[in-house]
This record gives sequence, structure tokens and C-alpha cells, in this order.
Amino acid sequence: MVVRALHQVGLRSTHLQVLSLGSVLLCLGLWVRAKTVDEEQRDNAERRALSNSNEVAMRSTAPQR
Repeated sequence: MVVRALHQVGLRSTHLQVLSLGSVLLCLGLWVRAKTVDEEQRDNAERRALSNSNEVAMRSTAPQR
């Protein structure tokens, strides 16, 4: 039933196989990119995230005028 509907829409097994392979390649690419970010960049990103969250917390607890 699903196969027939996909076939009628124009999707063939080749399209789905290419989509599947593209998804795997995207995941591998993102994984490699995450592994190659050096420690200094990671520390800077964490520091920025922490300082931004502290600023937001301080603004939300500051008395309103």
C-alpha cells in the first residue's frame, strides 16, 4: 500500500536510496566537523554561552524601575 502510493507519486527506490546515503554522509560530515574543532574554540564557545546565560539571569532578577 505505501509502496504503491510512493510509486504513484513518482518516488522510486533509487530516490530513497540516494536520500538515505545523503543522510548518512551528512551525519558523518557533522561528526567529523565536531571532532576537528579544537579545544580552544570549544572553550571559547562554552565561555560565551555561560556569560550569555549569566547576563540573562542577572537581567531577569534585577529590580524593575
